[in-house]
Amino acid sequence: MKRVYYLYRDLTQMLGKYRAYIKPELFADALYFASRGLFDEYYGNTKEFRPGKPLPRVAYQVTTSVTSALHPFLREVYWGRDAAKLAAGFVDIAGGQKAAYLLLGDDGRLMLPPDWVHPTAWDTLGAVEDLQVLDDNEVTTTKRSLIAPPDLEHPMIELVQGGCALLGGAEELHAKYLALPVRPVLKYVPNPDDPDGEPVYDDFNSVDIEWPASRDNQLLTRMLAYPALGLRDTLVQQVAKDMSERGT
Repeated sequence: MKRVYYLYRDLTQMLGKYRAYIKPELFADALYFASRGLFDEYYGNTKEFRPGKPLPRVAYQVTTSVTSALHPFLREVYWGRDAAKLAAGFVDIAGGQKAAYLLLGDDGRLMLPPDWVHPTAWDTLGAVEDLQVLDDNEVTTTKRSLIAPPDLEHPMIELVQGGCALLGGAEELHAKYLALPVRPVLKYVPNPDDPDGEPVYDDFNSVDIEWPASRDNQLLTRMLAYPALGLRDTLVQQVAKDMSERGT
């Protein structure tokens, strides 16, 4: 069974002591609220800015604890023009995993995956140095440069409306990136053996979270604060105390 089921079971058991109950659909919403909040905490507060630069502070790959915490959200993606790979929509990568394979336009333009948050690495075949992501004010002068224009050995990335553009003429681009947490689904269906009885958990149609079990306590604590649950402050405090005592 997926962990989303066990989280629901644990929380309903704790709330049941105080005659409180959460429907599976509302639980899934609260879990997504908690998951996104925890992700934002580790990734960085996008409302804060570095002095003199309108960029959010990002702690990924700066501190080991943050990098380790966000590792479950690391994804890979390829862009290219291979018809077979485009038809499949993915390519096989190390560890038996799969990475999305998206179209790289003839002009180098590409669309970012919908769950894209932050690139952690770019590379192309034949590049002799890391890809440079150009600032807007660098694009025109870099493209016109007679000394160091983009080429196969020195590819560059231009940020454009709706995505990016690969400069230099490479036929394929690979990137690693941080992805948004998935929206969990906790599915219950009528019991086929007892249509009038309690619904049963449907593991196949449920969608699990990426966070490891070591983050359960942080997630459950955040869920209790989800406004739509409508839990009284005193109840939230009591359940949080119960969680602490049992080491959840």
